[in-house]
Amino acid sequence: MKKTIFGLLCVFIINNDVTYAVAPKVLTMSQICPNTGDKEYIVCKIKETFPEEPDVMLAIAIAESQLNNDAVGYNCYYEGKSTSCKKGDKHLAWSSDSGLFQIHKASEHEKTLEGNLQAARKLYDKRNKSPWCAYTSGAYLKYLPEARSMIE
Repeated sequence: MKKTIFGLLCVFIINNDVTYAVAPKVLTMSQICPNTGDKEYIVCKIKETFPEEPDVMLAIAIAESQLNNDAVGYNCYYEGKSTSCKKGDKHLAWSSDSGLFQIHKASEHEKTLEGNLQAARKLYDKRNKSPWCAYTSGAYLKYLPEARSMIE
């Protein structure tokens, strides 16, 4: 019996007969993310969450949080405009962004790696990459070569 992973489903092949198959993309066992808790695991999870453009989304995550899921960004108003709080002004923050993809006003679940990735995927599905300042400002471009080398 041979096992092949299709997405998150196992397909069993017995005597060269496929007993069940639904997903078109075949994954090898090495593509499943072992939970090591390190950056390699985070890269794997981003590839899994954003298979259509993992390099761009990884570059966005690097620009937003340096791949630190514990990162918190605070938002302050200066001259009527919301922007990142200046050093020492955290107490003036009207809101915060949390995690790998800096999810705005994140719930406790969205502050976990899995929750942050799920929230980021929902945002991506609704608005593509426009929710991330690192994308709209072009800041992610600085990290794109690094992201591509990490993906390979």
